[in-house]
Amino acid sequence: SSDVELTDNWGGSEASGNNLRISVGTRAAVAGPVELWAKANYTNGDDERDAEFSGSVGLQYKFTPHVGIVGEYEGGDGYAGTQYRLGVRASF
Repeated sequence: SSDVELTDNWGGSEASGNNLRISVGTRAAVAGPVELWAKANYTNGDDERDAEFSGSVGLQYKFTPHVGIVGEYEGGDGYAGTQYRLGVRASF
């Protein structure tokens, strides 16, 4: 499947102004409970931050059809830099 994600800020309470993040990617179940994805991200902020591109790759391991653990790596310059994420996903 393909995903398009629009976010109105960079996730922090300090973000203000007109911020935009667009992510376009693809996601696939590769083996039983394992799902992989890759995304291209575009982030643009107000006058204090330049527009930039970054890439993300991630995986999810589903314990049940509705609950899984996820990990994601994002690499880019500027604000995005290198980020690692780990979390739990609940799908309804």
